[in-house]
Amino acid sequence: MDRLYANQFLLTPSPSAVPEEWQTQPVGGQHLAHCPTIPIRNLTLNAGEHPHERGLLVGWTPGLLAAPDAPQAALSVRSEELGDLGGRWVFVHEAGVRLDPAGSFSVVYSAEHRTAASSPAVMPPDQLEADTNLERAIGLPEERAWYPFGLTPYRNVRRLLPGHLLPFDTFEPVRLPRSPSLVGDDNALLDCIAQRLREQALTLVAGCGLSIPLTAGVDTRMILASLRDHTESIWSFTFQAGSRPGLDVFTAGYLAERLGLDHHVLPRVRSDEVERRWFERTGRSVAAGSLRNAGATAQLPRDRVYLKGIAGELGRGFYYRPGDRPGMSLSVEEIVTRLRLPPHETVLSAGRHWLEGAQTEASDAFELLDMLYLENRLGCWAAPILLGNTVPPVSIWPQNQRTVLEAMRALSPETKRQQSAGLRVVERLWPDLLTVPINTPFGAFKREKRMKRIRQKVRRLTKRSRG
Repeated sequence: MDRLYANQFLLTPSPSAVPEEWQTQPVGGQHLAHCPTIPIRNLTLNAGEHPHERGLLVGWTPGLLAAPDAPQAALSVRSEELGDLGGRWVFVHEAGVRLDPAGSFSVVYSAEHRTAASSPAVMPPDQLEADTNLERAIGLPEERAWYPFGLTPYRNVRRLLPGHLLPFDTFEPVRLPRSPSLVGDDNALLDCIAQRLREQALTLVAGCGLSIPLTAGVDTRMILASLRDHTESIWSFTFQAGSRPGLDVFTAGYLAERLGLDHHVLPRVRSDEVERRWFERTGRSVAAGSLRNAGATAQLPRDRVYLKGIAGELGRGFYYRPGDRPGMSLSVEEIVTRLRLPPHETVLSAGRHWLEGAQTEASDAFELLDMLYLENRLGCWAAPILLGNTVPPVSIWPQNQRTVLEAMRALSPETKRQQSAGLRVVERLWPDLLTVPINTPFGAFKREKRMKRIRQKVRRLTKRSRG
């Protein structure tokens, strides 16, 4: 086993199969072995006034990041408050393993060997049975693809999806009851999202420096808007592919100059070795653009927390299509098409199993498509990407809070289709940022025309600001 996998962990019946420098402690009849860089805290969940579950919180929360040198005192929170801790974590307790709301700290497991881990990369190699037929169909690392519905490149290893518990007695995932839905009109829900993002930003800047991506997109603009009064804490950056500045570099440069931000353009530096190790750390589960950015990401500062703009697409109906209706029926073939993945029989079979479980919770087709994004796009695509990056050592998604995700799910289909939710959150947090063009999602056939129009507007703003 490679001992260089930072920020990973393993739950195993046998503590002998772990790297020597890792720390080990018993929990739930298992042995939790983890890289020493991962914070571990005792956590008690309370139901009313009585302890409900005791276990270990594995990972990072904004409160911990803001005070990393403080004594690691035990935490005690109400069960319904667990999802609002923010950050990136898993909760390992006597009964099993729970993920954070978006599943940003991956968990894969082998029921056969009663083993769980952050990635197949740290599981004992003799426990992994490669599914070569599925690997060829998915086509990684060359294709822009990934493994949905809890699949991995290995027949006997599955990924735990957000909203599920992995019980230690059966090692068969159980869908958890959904938290009560938020009630309110779209304006109240957007107020809630903005307030939560602002509060988390205040916690983070109290004790740590931050690095944030700066692009022409709306998700990074939301992160920046939440930090309105703390721009001095920001180390901002933009990835550049090729020798000519793209739309993101062009727009970010203007924003940084206008706001006086510390901004850096990071060239996409390709390295076969860096990319190979990145791909292996993810468990050979994702690739495409994130893999190509591995060399650029390695240039980020090691002493800052990386706030990554992921999960906002939930508020934009990422998998909605024109003509969708609440009462329509979605087949597994249609779902796989929307995921833009190959209709391999293993994928379709896993999709049918996922659809059967999801339909018990979703009240209509729009809720089902939101669950498709949350459990698959985030849990199976976005989460493994974080394992590939070891620099910076800590990456979190600001939107990964139960209340924020539930508020985005509760937005009306009309607001999601209009792609306006992110813009309206920015308007609440820092309206002046909307004077700089935002590259909202659009079809590929409009790409060149849209990019040209945004460049022209930014040039006019630049000339005007320089007098």
